[in-house]
Amino acid sequence: MKNRTLIHCMFLLLGIAFLQSASSFVQNRPVWPHPTSDSLRQQILAQLRQYYADLTKRDWKAYRSHFWPGATLTTVWQPTGESTHRVMITTLDDFIAQAPLGPDSKPIFAEKMTEADVRAYRNLAHIWAKYDARFGDPGKVMEWKGIDAFTLMEHDGRWKIVSLSYTDIE
Repeated sequence: MKNRTLIHCMFLLLGIAFLQSASSFVQNRPVWPHPTSDSLRQQILAQLRQYYADLTKRDWKAYRSHFWPGATLTTVWQPTGESTHRVMITTLDDFIAQAPLGPDSKPIFAEKMTEADVRAYRNLAHIWAKYDARFGDPGKVMEWKGIDAFTLMEHDGRWKIVSLSYTDIE
């Protein structure tokens, strides 16, 4: 009985020592390889402000220039005629082709970034951006807020979107 209690105490002490060591490692390890510099953050935000301006203008040629070939846009959507929502992964070409049914279908359309959390390392950036949206006809404009989650890659001095996932804020 004494030996069993001694063994339990040893395992307990080893467990406590391991947890303290692991806790210290996790607490001292930075979440990101290094903080995003203010100049890099401003460069990426400038790119995103232009993205929202081109989207709001519905300048689809300029809008396309913000994306790398093969980029995707993803959201949860309930297509017309379907009974449930589903994840919709769309190519940039399909998104632009569907614009006459969405942003181009009403005279008023605008999205404006209101806040952004930028995390960047070397040529990779991830941004969560809140936006305000307006859509409709004069006298009947819907307004909502949403979140865009961007992944951008920098190549040859240009930051472009690899993927964009978005949802509304309820």
